[in-house]
Amino acid sequence: MRLNVVILSNIPHYLKYFIHLEETFTLEFHLGSGFIMHLHICYPFIPLALIRFSLIAALSACGNDSSDQDPHTPNTTAVAHTSVHSAFVVLGQGGERIARAIAKGDACPKIKINGVEHDMTMRQERSDRDAQGLPNLDNLPLTCEKPLTKDAKTISISGRALSLGKKFPQTIVVIGDTGCRVPEGQSCDGETPFKKIAQTAAQTPDLDLVIHLGDYHYRQARKKEREHADFDTWNLDFFEPADDLLKAAPWIMVRGNRESCQFAGQGWWRFLDPRPWQPKEQDCIQPPAAGKQRDYAGDYSSPYAIPLGVSEQFIVFDTARSRFGNLHPDHYAYSQYLQKYTEMEKLAQKATHNILLMHTPVLALAGSIEKPYIGTAIKSVFLNKNKKLFPEDIKLVLASDFHIWQHIKFSSHPSHFIVGFSGAALDNSGLLEDLLRYTSQAERIHYLQNKGIDIVPGAAPKVEIQAIDILHQQYGYMVMKRVDPANADSKTWIWQVAVYDRSGELLKNCTIQEKVSTCMSAKATDTCAVSAT
Repeated sequence: MRLNVVILSNIPHYLKYFIHLEETFTLEFHLGSGFIMHLHICYPFIPLALIRFSLIAALSACGNDSSDQDPHTPNTTAVAHTSVHSAFVVLGQGGERIARAIAKGDACPKIKINGVEHDMTMRQERSDRDAQGLPNLDNLPLTCEKPLTKDAKTISISGRALSLGKKFPQTIVVIGDTGCRVPEGQSCDGETPFKKIAQTAAQTPDLDLVIHLGDYHYRQARKKEREHADFDTWNLDFFEPADDLLKAAPWIMVRGNRESCQFAGQGWWRFLDPRPWQPKEQDCIQPPAAGKQRDYAGDYSSPYAIPLGVSEQFIVFDTARSRFGNLHPDHYAYSQYLQKYTEMEKLAQKATHNILLMHTPVLALAGSIEKPYIGTAIKSVFLNKNKKLFPEDIKLVLASDFHIWQHIKFSSHPSHFIVGFSGAALDNSGLLEDLLRYTSQAERIHYLQNKGIDIVPGAAPKVEIQAIDILHQQYGYMVMKRVDPANADSKTWIWQVAVYDRSGELLKNCTIQEKVSTCMSAKATDTCAVSAT
């Protein structure tokens, strides 16, 4: 008879055990912090007393504190996966990296940075369902965070290793509108489009950064306000399907209209926004003031910049309350966005090449032939502030909101990529269907001119489309890759863009250079370019 005891970690307690009777007798103990201990006994007819003795001896060893570990050495034992719903790294102002954890229970998990264990701090405590009788505080778990210093090379939270990317990203995945739109009849059973996209995109070689352009959360009961921010729907719509991609690279989180206070704003501020928590000023609990038309203080936030190169940066612009039509100057939202535009102008002056990230686009096409959607309400603020619409050093705009993929090249304005095809029910646009009947850009432009579609009346110079490329009724994601990784100094600002379907099949090839861009089908080995001159 031979007794083989295997103890995988110095854990002082056990949670449960399983006994498997095969040709050998195996006791399997599931210990605290996710570790497992096995007792293998070679002959099955072992007296019960011996099994009991073996069990007591093994558990005593697990709880023995007389290990060889130096008591002054930091404890680097991994924390169990089960202590968090999700963990990820989000980029904030100035490129600050913030590690976040959505915790299970009432205690923050530990984080290992460069192999050394540290505490995480509470961002917001857990709120139970119907807490204080307030809307939008529906069963939200404890959120924890840890700002990372520049010397952080490796991190893990609850056994989840999280990639930190590069200081200046070279390969970037772009997605948008990922939630599953239950109220509109989208089937969310089984593997959702977003889960497949996230799993596929996570395999992108040398991935440094993920940009989400907004609308993470759709699966709310729209007419039951008290259920809007339930974490069950947050988890189903975003955290669970995004898991592989959340671990693969840091994220830039752009706020969508589905994360406004009317819908899932509390979850946005707790989980995703990178800035410090500001109660009463930037939450969705305080009721709207009189005359603000349901506008909470938490519906608006200042733009911020994230470095992309020596003289390159992203500018993240919150457009959560911008919908369709135009904003009137006496509307509360108008004054707020006017102020945010001024702040964005000042940020843009700090780099020669700026990529504007926003959810609701200024220039985009969708809708029907009779009622085309041309951008969203934010364009009226941009136009009244600046007849050119954008500050001079805005070279590219990435947006979503429309559930399509679209690229538009303009004669004088920055190229737009609309990346809203990453999970939510796709838009059915008669206008875009008609445009797809024409294969040449000249025919498409002629069609728009014949329909009398003026993109932004009053803009100077006039907004003129030179090329428009569309993926209609097609799910997928986009990848941007710097052409010359050695040059992050804006001297040769060239990016390749590739567009993939949910399974990773290449659909479009593109290149980005200044405000000039062209896009065509990958099957025709065409390119879509934006580069700096």
